Amino acid sequence: MAKRRRKKLSKAEAGRIGGRATKKRHGIAHYRAAGRKGFMTTLARHWQGDKPGYLRWLRERGWLAQVHALFDAEPVGPDGLKCLETPLLPGELEEEAEDDDPIGFILRSIRSAPTPEDGGL
Repeated sequence: MAKRRRKKLSKAEAGRIGGRATKKRHGIAHYRAAGRKGFMTTLARHWQGDKPGYLRWLRERGWLAQVHALFDAEPVGPDGLKCLETPLLPGELEEEAEDDDPIGFILRSIRSAPTPEDGGL
């Protein structure tokens, strides 16, 4: 009997299959716990426990990513103009975050991100 040849998977395909299997086996809570542990470890190792400072830095990085996307974007209009709205400047978010749980704020912002075209996990 002839042996079947298996198609060799790329690293991305293998990672996608493994990620889906892990999600099916452990559920979304597994990923949330891993994210929470990673956040706290980064906070302890690199920010000396300064949670507000770390959250401020994360927000500013997100804002700067939007600004960089504006400069990298192709012109859209017939006159060659580009436009990108940035909802808030980095310092404007400070007052809002003080009343809310900062880790919850970051997790909500991650969950509200658009789903990748290929479906992600």
